[in-house]
Amino acid sequence: MGNNTSNDSSNKNFNDRIGIIGAGPAGIAAAWLLMKKGYRNITILEARNEVGGKCRTVTYSDSEGVTNNYELGAEYITYAYDLIFEFMKEMGEESSTAGTILTILGNGKFVDAAKS
Repeated sequence: MGNNTSNDSSNKNFNDRIGIIGAGPAGIAAAWLLMKKGYRNITILEARNEVGGKCRTVTYSDSEGVTNNYELGAEYITYAYDLIFEFMKEMGEESSTAGTILTILGNGKFVDAAKS
């Protein structure tokens, strides 16, 4: 009963049911990596009606009717995150540089928090 650390795919059943709790960055990445390895029966369970976990934009309107967008969670990704950029490319997402900072454009939309 030792640990099977072999990468031999002959012992794998790619139709096994896999459940992932949470559709935040870690849950989505886990599902994506499992799919890249050949697993196909993956379910992600998420409590909210949107994906992203804490990485999302929240719109807030104050009592004077002024509306602002606020970013929660991660806002910047450094060049060290090669896996994230590979994922973005496969998903058809765009990115742009802002000086030395790379900014993700979700579905082609970018909200400049500096605008007033």
